[in-house]
Amino acid sequence: MNFQELVDLDFQALNFITISVRVLMAIVVGAILGYEREKSNRSAGLRTHTLVCLTACTVMMTNVYAYDFYEASSVTWMAAQVISGIGFLGAGTILVTRGNQIRGLTTAASLWSAACIGLTIGIGFYEAAIVVTIAIVIILVSFSPIKDRIQSRSDYIEALVDLSGENALMNLFNFCHQKDIHISSLHPHELQGQAKSLYYLSASLNGSGRAKFLEEFKSETGIEITLISSQME
Repeated sequence: MNFQELVDLDFQALNFITISVRVLMAIVVGAILGYEREKSNRSAGLRTHTLVCLTACTVMMTNVYAYDFYEASSVTWMAAQVISGIGFLGAGTILVTRGNQIRGLTTAASLWSAACIGLTIGIGFYEAAIVVTIAIVIILVSFSPIKDRIQSRSDYIEALVDLSGENALMNLFNFCHQKDIHISSLHPHELQGQAKSLYYLSASLNGSGRAKFLEEFKSETGIEITLISSQME
């Protein structure tokens, strides 16, 4: 396809090229929104936002396809029940841990995506099903290291700290005061049979970055610290 054919292409129609363009735009927009949330260490981050945006795009394309080739009222009402009903299954995969961590959001989003792809295949919209499936696999696999890299540069940290040592709590407060680190939360993290005095810590690092914080924290305070992933999926 040359440039002129691309310019003359009807982007309102549904074909392999327009489907790919819409899917790509949904991925880009979802990733932009998810990047900001991931950087802020929110539970719904890069992959979750991208999956939701892409799946919503898929649903709308499938709806347009249904109007073009079928009696829409006779097919879309059942699809709507599936889309809303899968929410109950997805909700069952979302859990809140003892450390107030939310896990399972991306799993819930991928379940919703799988349901919508199934609807797309069922109505015969195979081009979209193939393109979207490939896109979702790429998001789930290749976005994971990107997510980890974003989190490593985040100015927000959530961790478990061992405050069982002598003057450990005072050392923690002194360190955070010297480095201008704002503690958002500090409370006991109780586990059955644990010998250590573990506390859940969340704090804003004021631009120091996680790697630098961990290095300085361990060397200057002697306190054992374990990072908690912000999005255990």
